[in-house]
Amino acid sequence: MVNMEILTYGADKSQFIQWFMPKTEVKVKGVIALIHGGFWRQQHDLSLMLPLAQDLRATGWAVANIEYRRADCGGEWPVIRDDVSMALKQVKQHAQQLQLPKRLLSIGHSVGGQLALLTASQVEAVVALAPVTDVVRAYHDKLGEAAAQAFFKTSPEKNSSLFLAASPIAQLPLGCPILLIHGFLDERVPVSYAREFNQRAIETGDQLWYWEEPLSHQQVIDPSLGFWSRVKGWLEQR
Repeated sequence: MVNMEILTYGADKSQFIQWFMPKTEVKVKGVIALIHGGFWRQQHDLSLMLPLAQDLRATGWAVANIEYRRADCGGEWPVIRDDVSMALKQVKQHAQQLQLPKRLLSIGHSVGGQLALLTASQVEAVVALAPVTDVVRAYHDKLGEAAAQAFFKTSPEKNSSLFLAASPIAQLPLGCPILLIHGFLDERVPVSYAREFNQRAIETGDQLWYWEEPLSHQQVIDPSLGFWSRVKGWLEQR
């Protein structure tokens, strides 16, 4: 793929980052880290974010597309969150070596949105796309074909601290600008998750922009759709 470099941040085969530099004729605006979703499952990988990576690099961003260990591949909780945290540190280090602008933002989709929100302290701003904001509720709703049951292998009643630590809504305020986008046609993560997170963020004083769009779960990561021009404008203002 054009202008792609592979960075590693650990010994496991899933601990790597696809690094894309912008087109040479475009001034570098900063670095965006992409964090894919897939309900913590191994069969979903960073290829989900490649169209978005290519679109962002075409408009002047260096892009770090992060892979991480998932379920049944050493990515149990909290390893999965810690992998993303380590990857972000590696991204910062690489950007510094390349003398790029000191602007690191993250964009996460679905469970990737969960992970982006949980690592918000490491970036200047977060775009959360249809994120899983509350894994306690996800467990009881049996979201994603009971994905939380399969991944955490326990229940909120048996290990409440684990589920709260994994829930972005329990970490508010996050202390950095957040753009939360959710489709009200989302068939995988109900829009009510985002509405509740938005309300709680307002109550705790976080800087949060909330957009609802007529989109399905996967459409929110389609850069060909019109709302992405507004997202890019928001990114540049950060």
